[in-house]
Amino acid sequence: MKADHVLVPVDFSEPSRSAIRAAREIVADHGGRITLLHIGHVPYPQIDPTVYNVAGGVLLDISHRVAAAQMARLEEWAEAELPEVMEPTLLVREGPPWAEILAQIEADSPDLVVMGTHGRTGFSHAFLGSVTERVLQRSPVPVLVVK
Repeated sequence: MKADHVLVPVDFSEPSRSAIRAAREIVADHGGRITLLHIGHVPYPQIDPTVYNVAGGVLLDISHRVAAAQMARLEEWAEAELPEVMEPTLLVREGPPWAEILAQIEADSPDLVVMGTHGRTGFSHAFLGSVTERVLQRSPVPVLVVK
């Protein structure tokens, strides 16, 4: 399989690490590029609109700090898993993971998406849903799923 640009969503799980390694193998022989994408989540408590002006700045500061920490962790993973010559693009977004992955596919037009999966089944799959499944159903580009 050959792809010049591979998007790898990363949730910092072992299946994500496997996805990075698979992407590395796919692009290694021809100098392709890899984009690592982490979708974080900053919990926002329900706030009365009258106090938002006071709390809004604090929440924004927390959001920036969390995003910076997630980017630092993504940089560590890239350094550990990808050779320096690959120079991956690293992105941190916030929102529903499946929607943010699809938005990045739309914005960046990769040739391939490589995703790790936890392989949940039964109640946990039905209750939690599957980011990978949603991306598979809606992606305009091929998706390779690894475990």
